[in-house]
Amino acid sequence: MLAGPTIGLAADGPRDLGEQIRKNQDRMTATQGKIEESQKAVRALEAREKPIDRQLEALSQTLNTLYGQENQTRSQLTAIRKRLNAAKRRQTALEKEIRILEHNAAQRLIAFYKLNRLGVVPVVLSCNSLSELLHKQKALEAISQHDSALWSTLQEKKRALESLRRQTAREEGTKADLLARLRKEKEKIAKHKDDQTRLLAAIRSDKKRLINHLSTLKASAETLEKTIRELKALRDKDQQADEGSRGAFLAAKGVLPPPVDGEVVEPFGSYEINGHYGTKGFRSGIHFQVDPGTPVRAVYDGDVIYADRLRGYGNMVIIDHGDHFYTLCAQLADFFVQKSDIISAGNVIGIAGGVSTHGGSGIYFEIRHHGKPLDPAPWLLKRQ
Repeated sequence: MLAGPTIGLAADGPRDLGEQIRKNQDRMTATQGKIEESQKAVRALEAREKPIDRQLEALSQTLNTLYGQENQTRSQLTAIRKRLNAAKRRQTALEKEIRILEHNAAQRLIAFYKLNRLGVVPVVLSCNSLSELLHKQKALEAISQHDSALWSTLQEKKRALESLRRQTAREEGTKADLLARLRKEKEKIAKHKDDQTRLLAAIRSDKKRLINHLSTLKASAETLEKTIRELKALRDKDQQADEGSRGAFLAAKGVLPPPVDGEVVEPFGSYEINGHYGTKGFRSGIHFQVDPGTPVRAVYDGDVIYADRLRGYGNMVIIDHGDHFYTLCAQLADFFVQKSDIISAGNVIGIAGGVSTHGGSGIYFEIRHHGKPLDPAPWLLKRQ
């Protein structure tokens, strides 16, 4: 037995603007919550972004300082190496000069040695006078003193150059060590800067994604707000229309013409299901028994909101009479209206053809208010 259709006669009817407004307001609340969460997330990312940005600036300044120190140390190292090379060249020249002096001194020593072996007689005999003898003696003494002084000077220069070379070599090593430390420190800071740069890029990427998502949410919120305004305007318009016709269908209670001129063979309400040992069922409407092909008429003015076949009901027509009142005619052999048609009371909407549980053809009829089934009997004009 039919217990009532399930195709959209909810608590406030098919044009349930209040429910649509409520759902959109719920979506608006959820969207606003998401917007606040996204804004909070953006602020959190900005809070992380600022110190990293400042740290990157400080790292860049440190790197610039290290680059300057490295360049200065490299220049100093180049100058030290030039001085070291010059000292090496001077030392080489000095060593050459010492070797020449050593060679000449050695030759004179040999000559003196030979002279000593011959004795002083040949020297004396070779002089023409005592004056020449004294002159030669002074010359030999002068040469010997000169060689001795030159030797001392060259050795002193050699020691000074050797000391300078060692000092310069130490300076070179110190500067080379400093340069290596500067490069190592620079590489360390550069790596840290690269890591922070990648982290900052990731944060900014997340921030950009969140801002884009936030823009989408705000656009959705604007669309929802517009939809809510439009729905409220439509609701207000419908309420004004309802106020103009409020009570019209209700005022017709007891004088509505039945959809067909036939006997009610299945009344509204609970009933006992045959063969089910006292099991009760509930009928949301009434069943008229009429001949097949009997015209079925609208009981009141309204808009057709459903005209199609529905499983368990056969061909069915639902009419909206305003103020959330609806009538339903089912088990039609055919229907002559379609959805969105505007009809008047008495218009033929179809013909009977369904079979009732009592046998014979007929139609099933309901009245609903806010989706709740009402007993049609008090609403329909009594048969004479």
